[in-house]
Amino acid sequence: MSSFFDYLDERGLKYCVVGRTEELPQKISGDIDLVIEAGCLNLVYRYILDFSRMHPPKMVNVLKHEQSAYYFVMVWKDGAGKLRFFHPDICDDYFRSGRKFLSANEILSFRTLAVDKTGKRKNFYVAAPAKEFIYYLLKKVGKQTLDDEHGEHLSAVWAKASEECNAEINRFWSRDHANLLRRAAGTGDWQEVRQKLPSLKKSLHAKLPLNSLKLWRRECARILKRVLFPTGLHVAFLGSDGSGKSSVIDRVVPDLAPAFRKTARFHLRPGLGMKKDDGKLVPDPHCQAPWNLPVSIVKTFYLWFDYFIGWWVVVWPKIVCSTLVVFDRYYHDLLVDPKRYRYGGPMWLARWTGKLIPKPDLWVLLDAPPEILQTRKQEVPFEETVRQRGEYLKLVQDMKNGVIIDASQNLDDVVADVNSAIIDFMTQRTQKRHGR
Repeated sequence: MSSFFDYLDERGLKYCVVGRTEELPQKISGDIDLVIEAGCLNLVYRYILDFSRMHPPKMVNVLKHEQSAYYFVMVWKDGAGKLRFFHPDICDDYFRSGRKFLSANEILSFRTLAVDKTGKRKNFYVAAPAKEFIYYLLKKVGKQTLDDEHGEHLSAVWAKASEECNAEINRFWSRDHANLLRRAAGTGDWQEVRQKLPSLKKSLHAKLPLNSLKLWRRECARILKRVLFPTGLHVAFLGSDGSGKSSVIDRVVPDLAPAFRKTARFHLRPGLGMKKDDGKLVPDPHCQAPWNLPVSIVKTFYLWFDYFIGWWVVVWPKIVCSTLVVFDRYYHDLLVDPKRYRYGGPMWLARWTGKLIPKPDLWVLLDAPPEILQTRKQEVPFEETVRQRGEYLKLVQDMKNGVIIDASQNLDDVVADVNSAIIDFMTQRTQKRHGR
């Protein structure tokens, strides 16, 4: 973290950190909000990309969540091999819901070097108390969240410059709301403010309507770009019985969760159009006879419906909202093991259907020698395990976005390899999208 602030200072960029900074730069907890001088957003964007190239953190995601704000996701491994995340949230003028609340220049006015509890200076800048107070308050009202920790910080800043903070409140709210906020800041009791957050946000937006055609156009362009280039990720895990898909996914999803807004997990299908199984262990997946030809054709149609319509209705909105979407198995398992799914139709139809459904961003095949797979699970004969392994390898080797992970390793190493593969994919995607 210290090297990051030093890097910005070396380039002469005027900035300040807003929000709680007591533990910085030694400890990173949550997002780091920075305000930079107006007109330098694209410049700092390049700085961040260059910083990730020259230092250990890799840039894995970039979200433009407001017209003048970028949220960067950076990740590296510490000495113990554990993933660490750094989330600089950088803006110039402060926008929320397409409305401009504060200019960058006024937030940066009278910025000072941060100090610790002993009064020793730190190596980064913070906003003046009044600007810190109003920025933090506007952000919490906009997000409709204000817990005890948030209220404690606001009251602490208010105590440093109550008159200046009061003047900032009067800029944005009517007398009744201003009195409510003043009382809460002075007493430290924010309970009534929490109850009235919706009305505070409504009156705030009424005072600052989005009535500029330029702002409307910029906001629509931002939203369109988020839809066309979603920041979520769709990953499908494949592998024979005994490859450890469920165990690996159980570890990978929480490990990578800080790189996304949310996570979502599916077993085999999106679950639209047919009753969805719950992914429970099937002792003998080949015990039932295949469906006859008419039923198999109907089932193929329903699978297409589930994957195609279900993907657009269920999966795609999550990806747009920066969600890590993980599938344990996918449609293509049917191409490898049709007996498991009781498919009795022609394979050309199954393969043709597979070409018509949305594909994951990344395929992860957990591969291991048949001898090891059989020691873990013996749900099918050894010869069938050998055949399935060969089919999975052939399937994924032909995919441009497929990776093969050695699942014969211990679980920690498998998880580390999967995490690295996903991080590398995201890093390359970010570089491709942003010209690096």
